Amino acid sequence: MHKIPYSKPWLTSDEERATAHTISSGRLILGPEVRAFETSLATFTGRQRAVAVTSGTTALQLALHALGVNQHYSVLVPAYTWVATWNVVHWLGAEPVMIDVDPSTFCIDPNDFERALASCSRTHRAILPVHMFGFRVDPTWLDAMVHRHNLTLVGDGCCAFGGEHQGLRCGAWTPVECLSFHPRKVITTGEGGAILTDDHELADRLERLRDHGAHRSREQRRQTTQGGLMTPEFPEPGHNFRMTEMQGALGRVQMERVHTLIQARKTVASRYDELIAAQIPWLKLPPGQHDPGRVLTFYPVQLQIPEASPTQILAMKTHLVTFMASHGIAVRTPMIDLVNQPFTRESAKGYDFPGAQHTFLHTLGLPFFPQMTREQSETVVQKLAEFTPTLHALLKSGASS
Repeated sequence: MHKIPYSKPWLTSDEERATAHTISSGRLILGPEVRAFETSLATFTGRQRAVAVTSGTTALQLALHALGVNQHYSVLVPAYTWVATWNVVHWLGAEPVMIDVDPSTFCIDPNDFERALASCSRTHRAILPVHMFGFRVDPTWLDAMVHRHNLTLVGDGCCAFGGEHQGLRCGAWTPVECLSFHPRKVITTGEGGAILTDDHELADRLERLRDHGAHRSREQRRQTTQGGLMTPEFPEPGHNFRMTEMQGALGRVQMERVHTLIQARKTVASRYDELIAAQIPWLKLPPGQHDPGRVLTFYPVQLQIPEASPTQILAMKTHLVTFMASHGIAVRTPMIDLVNQPFTRESAKGYDFPGAQHTFLHTLGLPFFPQMTREQSETVVQKLAEFTPTLHALLKSGASS
């Protein structure tokens, strides 16, 4: 086990008691705890409705499905993301089409939009912008392009919950936005996700679709709670994406502390900003250091060594991760580039996606969690500083390559 882990959820005895209570109650799925969690999410994000599901991945899949995305659609997805972004499009039978990212923002590059759109081969088109690491996709160009090209839009806020931009919190950055509550995220339900919207009709359908497509009248719901025999109707096929009451209870209590969790992440990120800027010139800080709305899910840094070749950068990253691990510190590559995955490589032919490949090659995630102490942050940066001579030696040894 690492002495300083990559991430760590901040859980207390309150979460333990709440989840234990749901077990003793005997109500284990889609009960009052899930409803309370959904209400707290909607209130916090300023949305009318929140629909809780089993994961951020199923939130994305369900939202796209409910908006009609199927085999007749091409869906633009960033080339630097987590594999779930691609997978949900694939499993809906739609065509995933990669669009490059801007290494300075980690998000979709507007300059690659027209090329990507032109490569779509299906009749209808959608876009799945990912607010990577907590940074919002620029709404100025996104809103304009969605309107101009009549694109179906679902926002992927799975890595951005808690962030605020232009007076809006993540969850309200696009008309339909999906969240994740994986243990690395700002709040956690273990696994879990949610879809946020102001469209009541859409939310009602999402609630049916997460529960096998079941539609229950008021009388059916009344009889069900009293042990009646009336069964629901199933107007369309659905999924079993129901959140458990244990997850709902965990999320509800986490939401009671959400401002504390957010402020703690801001404190840790600001401390890293200060320490790294003072001691590690070969690391580029994540953007937004002076933005009060910045809430990071990960703390991504980028190797900035202009004279190093890609081969040298890769060697430096490999040695750095190994060096840090030898001192009990977990450092990771936080996301993947879809360009070179075995099942996506064919669709990437004909374009290099330089932004995504640069971002993947140069980016590392440092240990980052809300209860991280100053001593732990200082230890991480101290060990990074101690790696500097090795980095220079690697650069010198490969100077002729």
